[in-house]
Amino acid sequence: MERRRTGRAIGRLAVCVLAAATLAVACGGDSVEDEPEGTFTLPRTYDQLDLGSPVAAVAEFSSAYVRRDFVTAMLLLHPATQATMVTDVLNADFSSWVMPEVEPAVLARIELERDGDHALDVLRVFEIAMEEATVNGGFRVDLAGGIDDVSQRSADRFTAVVDAALTTSGEPVVFELAPISDGTWRIRQVRLEDGSAADLPFAGEPLLASPERLLDIATTWRAGLPNGTPNELVQTIVHLVRSRDYVSVYLLLDAPAQRELVSLLPTTGTADNHVPAAVLDDVLDTAGFAFDLSLVELDTTEPSETRGLGPGDPLTFSVADGDMGLDVTVTIDTEGGWRLHRLAVLGDLASPVPFPVG
Repeated sequence: MERRRTGRAIGRLAVCVLAAATLAVACGGDSVEDEPEGTFTLPRTYDQLDLGSPVAAVAEFSSAYVRRDFVTAMLLLHPATQATMVTDVLNADFSSWVMPEVEPAVLARIELERDGDHALDVLRVFEIAMEEATVNGGFRVDLAGGIDDVSQRSADRFTAVVDAALTTSGEPVVFELAPISDGTWRIRQVRLEDGSAADLPFAGEPLLASPERLLDIATTWRAGLPNGTPNELVQTIVHLVRSRDYVSVYLLLDAPAQRELVSLLPTTGTADNHVPAAVLDDVLDTAGFAFDLSLVELDTTEPSETRGLGPGDPLTFSVADGDMGLDVTVTIDTEGGWRLHRLAVLGDLASPVPFPVG
């Protein structure tokens, strides 16, 4: 079936946060076509994101910041910038991400989450850094307040420059962009007037510190992906696989499964992505998911063994999938939600965690 594409993984990552009144650019659009039946309602997708021009891509990037959707913001960065940021994570150097006074908070938060619910890949670390910059007032470029006076300065086949002004301070800000393989545009760098072109993703010294802002984690995209029980998690995974939203599948894996999955993916990423969630999406777009989940049947009752389990404790149960059975191993996270650890053919102990890839 032919599908519209807007930068591969970005085209289907589920929008689970509706913009607040301050949202500069709305996602808009109709509901997803061919929505699966059941109690789970697929959220709107990023198919409506307009990345077809440099100005449009800048508007979408700014909008992600205004609604605190830092997952989307990371995926909108150019793969070359993502690759540089992977190195930053390895070196624990976030000087071009946030202001120096916020770096200690970022490092402390990373240590707190070392054995937490998420693998500390570049996507999660970026999300942590931007959350700390939000609550502590430490954005190097304060996009969280929105932008004004957007205009395209130049563009050719290889790069584009877009000018704007920060709403909170009025400071001029420059967006440098480059296209990816499908012709859509990604953000290579955002810099203030005194910023160096060598610093990625953000450059420059702000004239005014960004204000401290409240951050309601309950309004992030995760709130729209049901995982309150083991059965609910499996149902959500089934629907996400059917819609080929493998980015959200990755984000519903537990941390050990996310770490194991990295070893199954191309070590250098793909042409358009260096974020593991998006790399998985690129790979499965070509190879397809390992199992046909369209015939999965769940029991009407939840597994009884859930009682007494704590964060990280595994639970394995079986589900019917047509003529085949599947072993499903899940864990409970620190927030009381359930995460997928492993999905395998019934009795197949050699199957990789979390599932075969490619």
